[in-house]
Amino acid sequence: MMDNKIRIGILGAAQIAPRAIIAPAKKNERVEIIGIAASQQERAKLYAEKHQIPLFFNNYKSLIECDEVDVVYIALANHLHYEWIIKAAENKKHIMVEKPICLSAADFKQIENAVINNGVSLLETVMVQHHPFCNKVGEIVHSRKYGKLKSVETYMHYPFKIENNYRVSKTMGGGVFWDEAVYWLQFIQTFMGLAPIFIKGESEFSGPNGIDLSYKAQMRFEDNVHSFLSCSYENPYKYDHYVEFENAKLRIRNFLRPALGYHKMAIDIQDIDGLQIDRIEFLPQNYYENQLDFFIKVISKEIENIPLEKSFERIRLMEEIYSDN
Repeated sequence: MMDNKIRIGILGAAQIAPRAIIAPAKKNERVEIIGIAASQQERAKLYAEKHQIPLFFNNYKSLIECDEVDVVYIALANHLHYEWIIKAAENKKHIMVEKPICLSAADFKQIENAVINNGVSLLETVMVQHHPFCNKVGEIVHSRKYGKLKSVETYMHYPFKIENNYRVSKTMGGGVFWDEAVYWLQFIQTFMGLAPIFIKGESEFSGPNGIDLSYKAQMRFEDNVHSFLSCSYENPYKYDHYVEFENAKLRIRNFLRPALGYHKMAIDIQDIDGLQIDRIEFLPQNYYENQLDFFIKVISKEIENIPLEKSFERIRLMEEIYSDN
């Protein structure tokens, strides 16, 4: 490898890539962004010039076949993830892919086979899982410090204009549920797994081409633990988790913030009457820098990867909930 650095190629001249992979790579001395591929050569060229990327390609195939690329970061429309994960794996590239990893459990199994058969590492980039607040909530749940867990509510409201975007197409994996629900499920998965005994999904599907601009979902688990999701492109901004126990309530406010820069996070703890009794604070961190650092350590065989089974559990459940309407 050039200068012993791990070289990353980006599939898709996406808006998310500068924040999610280009900026973090500039702060990580172990990696460099070596190439960008887009569906049009001029678009790839302009993107490469803007972000100071050495190589540009006018098709995705050329990038994943390039010997100078060690890792492929896939930032394509949701329906293309499945195809290009498999092709990247067949070319012996390690892979980071934007969530959701794919759109069906059946597709996931083919992805899993390709990754295993080619001996590469794959990470679904659910960036929040690389922040310690998730595990801290898990510690509180399992300690029963505040009694039995009763419910988890997640609100992800992000006013967003989706015109001229894959999000307006159902067949491309558009709509707010496929965009956001993975964060809800990953959070719950951290401390109680994903084996609900009841699920329900609800949307008016009032957006362009019948996509969901807002979506609500419910799950019930054994021991009568309930979980609720509200995600929306229409409602005023809100990104909060609420976790209720017999004797206390936790609130994690604005959990999106560390995706936008270096920001503090806190878990506010109230008694059942709403009086604050504790606050757990975390130093400023950036989700994407944590995520890149994690994956570099995985492919360098310094730590174990997150099991792919975690992604499968989420995709299987998202598919079930979405088809419940």
